[in-house]
Amino acid sequence: MKAQKLRQGKGYDNRVMYCFNCSMDITVEEEQANTNTLDRTILHYMVRDGDRAYFSKEYIPVGMPKEGTKKPDITAIMESSAERKVKWYIYDLKDTVINTKTVLKLCSQWHSGIEHIEEQYLNGLDGYSIESSLGVITRYWSKDMLQKEKNGYMEKINQANRGGLLTARKSRANLDEYRQKVKAIQYIIDGIFIDEEVSGGEKSYDIHYVHMTTADKITYTAEMDIKF
Repeated sequence: MKAQKLRQGKGYDNRVMYCFNCSMDITVEEEQANTNTLDRTILHYMVRDGDRAYFSKEYIPVGMPKEGTKKPDITAIMESSAERKVKWYIYDLKDTVINTKTVLKLCSQWHSGIEHIEEQYLNGLDGYSIESSLGVITRYWSKDMLQKEKNGYMEKINQANRGGLLTARKSRANLDEYRQKVKAIQYIIDGIFIDEEVSGGEKSYDIHYVHMTTADKITYTAEMDIKF
């Protein structure tokens, strides 16, 4: 995987993959323009002697168009060539996870993040064990609010089905959309994301929720350890 060397204490550019071989803290920030607040996550990289680490904010592989490409906020990787193992982290920052629009975007970003590191990095490893950590860093999420939205889409599906074959045919496009929304919401409610791979297979990942806290209601902060 193409990566630039990240020097401790120096900044970084978005959409670029960096590599380094020492422990360091990396801060990822995202402004919420509608509320004039800031989301901040501090990544504590714990790199052992001989290990290699990677980091990117909004990673996009070299040559892929910047516009229109879905990308998670955080892509982090730990690699031990001595132990032949890798652990990757794909996380996105969301101020809240309470509606379908956010859930659909989150699932799309997870899917793209996994696909990018598989194509650019993981597929080139031979004989390595791979551990994953996937999730969302958020101020607040509500299972009840998501369940309510899911119930609304289920009712629309049931109404179309009760309308008979003609109604179902006319509503086919909408029905597919409703089913996709129901499926995405259920992932969040269940805490398990099922990724549909390019090969046609599926792989499931536990969803980890990292909560941000605030002392002044302006800056919301979370911390994560990146380690084996």
